[in-house]
Amino acid sequence: MKKYIGHIQRIFDGTPSLPAVVMVLSLLISTAMPATVWAAQLNGRSITMSDSGPSGGTITTGVGSGTNVAYKLKFSVGNNGAVGGIVVDFCANSPLYFDTCTTPTGFNANSATTTLGTQSGVGAGGNFGVYTTGPVANRIVLTRASASSLTSPLIIEMGNGTSNGFTNPSTVGTFYARIYTYTSAAQAQAHNQTAATGGEQDFGGVALSTAMVITITARVQESLIFCVSGAAPAANCGGVTTPAITLGHTAGGTAKIIDSSNVDTGLAYTQVSTNALSGVVIRMHNSNACGGLSVDGGTTCDIPPVNAGGATPFAMTAGTAAFGMNISLGTSGTGTITPDGNYYDGNVAHFAMDSTTSGSNVTTTFGDNIASSTGPVSNVNNTLTFGATASNSTPAGLYSANLALIATGTF
Repeated sequence: MKKYIGHIQRIFDGTPSLPAVVMVLSLLISTAMPATVWAAQLNGRSITMSDSGPSGGTITTGVGSGTNVAYKLKFSVGNNGAVGGIVVDFCANSPLYFDTCTTPTGFNANSATTTLGTQSGVGAGGNFGVYTTGPVANRIVLTRASASSLTSPLIIEMGNGTSNGFTNPSTVGTFYARIYTYTSAAQAQAHNQTAATGGEQDFGGVALSTAMVITITARVQESLIFCVSGAAPAANCGGVTTPAITLGHTAGGTAKIIDSSNVDTGLAYTQVSTNALSGVVIRMHNSNACGGLSVDGGTTCDIPPVNAGGATPFAMTAGTAAFGMNISLGTSGTGTITPDGNYYDGNVAHFAMDSTTSGSNVTTTFGDNIASSTGPVSNVNNTLTFGATASNSTPAGLYSANLALIATGTF
């Protein structure tokens, strides 16, 4: 100490004043004493949240609820010492080393149930696990059996973001995390928020924030777009024409006729789009009570339904008076509309016009099922082919039928 006093005397070139000696001695003593500080500061530190919504609000599950939130911890160490434990304290008031830490309102690290996901940068010591003994609401302790140096950056996903994880603060705004590294697992387990307990290595603070969640509401109504057309419809029933079909062929004149020489056909088209979850049914209702083509409004049908109104597709024979229809497989669009077996067996020369099935045929109140889907469809077209022939004895006249096609969705 005399050597230092002598040095001071030379500096002042005389007898130093007492305050100057006290000041310099104080400086020398304080610099000679060991300080309780971290060896280095954690760099590149961050905590990424999978959800910033506050907990305890009107959204109770999933994104925006602030529950089961995954936190991704990332940092680079300031020194290359062995690390056996990591502690993260979450505080409402301060990110500073060993300041008093107030638990954020509503926050919980859920250490007893929070699992760890992807880990990288852990070094030779292997992955960390969550220390679950005596969990503290605002703390998560990560430990491993073998301590080793870390490789930068260390990244650990805490919580899976769906079935386990952190509960965010219930208030909107800033909160903080304090990250500590320890030499051993036991030292991390003995961590004290406000005083060094030994084994501390590096430290770093992080600011996080909860925020109000954007809630978007959009209503989709039940939808059924259905059209019947004389020409194949474009998307969304575009380009439809009136489905007025005149069956027949020309025979020595300009007007079309049907006779015993031929089975004459004509086409109509349907298109369906619907969001009905259980699908759609298309039914056909014939205005004629007799089920065929009539000259007297349906009282009698001298051109009767093919196959005596049976419920199976049947080959129509030219010269045997009959009227019927078959329907194709659905084309284009999205989804499938399947023809009913009564009107489709894969043979385009087979027709049907069911007027005999009890309670469900073309003459009953709600008509006969001709095609259906099992779920939503979009812009699916079906082709309906109508066929008729007359016999040599079919009375002359203007034969007609009005066929209503009804689409019903089950939502």
